[in-house]
Amino acid sequence: MDKFTLLTGASSGIGLEYSKVLAKNGHNILLIARREEKLQTLAKELEKEFKIKALYLVLDLSINDSHKVIRDYVEKNDIFINCIINNAGIGLFDYLHKMSEDNIKQLMYLNMQVPTLITREFLPDMIKNNEGAIQFIASIASYLPTPLYSIYGATKAYLRNFGVSLHYELKRTNIKINVLNPGVTKTEFFDKANQNNSWLQQAQMMSAKRCAQISYKALMKNKDTTLPGLLNNYTVYILLKFTPLFLQAKLIMKDLLKSNERKI
Repeated sequence: MDKFTLLTGASSGIGLEYSKVLAKNGHNILLIARREEKLQTLAKELEKEFKIKALYLVLDLSINDSHKVIRDYVEKNDIFINCIINNAGIGLFDYLHKMSEDNIKQLMYLNMQVPTLITREFLPDMIKNNEGAIQFIASIASYLPTPLYSIYGATKAYLRNFGVSLHYELKRTNIKINVLNPGVTKTEFFDKANQNNSWLQQAQMMSAKRCAQISYKALMKNKDTTLPGLLNNYTVYILLKFTPLFLQAKLIMKDLLKSNERKI
């Protein structure tokens, strides 16, 4: 039975770059996303360039019980998932009262329940074999109040706390658990969320490739949590250490409003 890394949100952004980092380091990969053409092309490219096995599953993770669909696929193809990169997620940029109920439910399910349920689905197998690695892609937003991203920030705070807790639950095993909290990264995220980058976000912008490289290193070192980028670390440190919560929220709100007045 071949060992595979399960990578969600694999067709673009951090997920796309992460697939290359994984393949370069010898991982067979199960790519999961919604866009079949991109997944098919990516799988072929990874196999050709890195001589690994790449499978793909076209799946909308926001549907109910998507983790069971993945389990069925894994059993059908007789593979063992020994690494999970919970990368898939979405954002909603707006005032709460303007968000639709369906969009809110989708965001909360995809950002919190899906990574939790996927992890729970395959963790018993890892524990049985006493090997494995699991990473959660949270956000710098997990540390701070996030007006206009209220639900998104809250879901990432959940993910960071959940992942760190799991890290220490499994400390006596050979299973690595890491939570990555990327800052502003050059991906499709902001276009999909319908948000212009503020000046501060532009200053903190990191490439998806660099973020993926840092992510993998952090997971292999089994760090409990990682915040990539010196400027991101400095910003969070200053805000948390010297700025009261109400002022954090006020500054973030003001920064976002400056570049998005016409959108909200």
